[in-house]
Amino acid sequence: MYHFYNQYARRIGFSIRKGTVKRSKDDKIRKRVILCSKQGFKERHGKGTPQKARPDMRTGCMARIQCIAKGHEFVVTKFIEEHNHELVNSTEAHLLRSQRKILPQQVKYMESLRSGGCGPTQVFTIMSNELGGSRHLNFTQTDLQNQFQKRRREIYKKGDVQGAYNYFQNMKKDNPSFFSEIQVDENGRTCNLFWADAQARIDYGFFGDVICFDTTFRTNRYGMPCAPFVGEDEEHTILSGNLTLERKNVQEPKSKRKYTKKTTQKGPVLSDDEEYLQSLIDGMRSHNPKILTDVVERIENVAPDGHCGFRACAEMLGLSAEDGWKTVKNKMEKELTIYGDMYIPIIGGKKEYNDVLKRIKYKGGRATPSFWMVLPSMGYIFASAFNCIFSSYSNTNMGSTTWLPLRTPPPEDFKVVTILNLDNIHFVKAILKPDAPLPPVVSGWGSICDEKALEWAPHMEMLHRGWENIEQNQHGQVDRVIEAIDLDEP
Repeated sequence: MYHFYNQYARRIGFSIRKGTVKRSKDDKIRKRVILCSKQGFKERHGKGTPQKARPDMRTGCMARIQCIAKGHEFVVTKFIEEHNHELVNSTEAHLLRSQRKILPQQVKYMESLRSGGCGPTQVFTIMSNELGGSRHLNFTQTDLQNQFQKRRREIYKKGDVQGAYNYFQNMKKDNPSFFSEIQVDENGRTCNLFWADAQARIDYGFFGDVICFDTTFRTNRYGMPCAPFVGEDEEHTILSGNLTLERKNVQEPKSKRKYTKKTTQKGPVLSDDEEYLQSLIDGMRSHNPKILTDVVERIENVAPDGHCGFRACAEMLGLSAEDGWKTVKNKMEKELTIYGDMYIPIIGGKKEYNDVLKRIKYKGGRATPSFWMVLPSMGYIFASAFNCIFSSYSNTNMGSTTWLPLRTPPPEDFKVVTILNLDNIHFVKAILKPDAPLPPVVSGWGSICDEKALEWAPHMEMLHRGWENIEQNQHGQVDRVIEAIDLDEP
């Protein structure tokens, strides 16, 4: 009954709340009243006048519905339709309190986007765009942020140290280059934590000649110094690792020395070292084995100079291995500049747009991480600039994804560009086996592309066949399921 009356309230333009309920001796509901949220009047606070006055939202509205149980059914015995206050118009009805509820499937999708690197604002923008605007969502951006806060509290319910340990273990599963160690004292208390992810290890390879080890940070509740290992590039401070120390323990823990031994040799940091490249591939093989056994025939490396993502795309297009990546960047820059108004909401906002444009514009020497290719932000840009199908196979939380052009129909001899994303730190060319399936198109393509671009759908439907067999064999798990577009609908 509540759901039925709430749907009615949304169409009319008011919010509801539960009123009187009477139950039988066996705890079954005998009578239920659902009220307009403005029913009654604000009661005087038991402790006197509050210091912060709040507006009185109650107007004594008598609108309601009353039902009683008769057998296995509820019968409406009273319905008051009239309200004594203004009703909300249809464009604002979704903001009413009783209309705002995040569904379980929406929570799952939010968390998949969050784990893929999207911030709360980006998550809200993506979900709004997919439905044609925020008015079609049943929650606000504040509700979304509260949901993330609730999830964070659940994660740390057993304690922040346990939460850190669980996080480290999950990172090691997803990223074989992640390193961490937790030391305890003779009483079993945590005294030192050390961690460094793949990004930090690569940064150390660029800026490891001079590292600042600063133990002055004590902003946490335990007063334990947090000691980051810091380097510098031309624009940014580079973090190469983190160490949390017990207050009395100022000596260097073994975990730091153990990590230093692993990273002092800078060769393995980038994938021109075959041993390190093989470790990345092994990590993908353990995480997504079917991609390497059933989809990819062979992997071809490219120069690991920070432009590897653009180099892999250029060589898959048949461009020069030496400077073809510059051609790729030039066309992507032109695409992004001309159609900027279209890409800003797709990428996630003006700030994210400027960051992507900065990365594409850089055509200098070795690129630092702030100028690397980033997906999914650049997927549509590349596919539209070269009017091709662009697929990235990955062992990251983002998963394997395909992007299609947004404005143009397919030419007769269209190309399919396939690359392999290894831990978000190196891209290589992925040469597929004959008839190997492409991963699903990123969700929402059909709702944002031009009508002409929908002609790609039949081609993609054929190339995508068989992918479900790949997903179903990832150790029984799929980190992120991207729903394929309905190829028969825009």
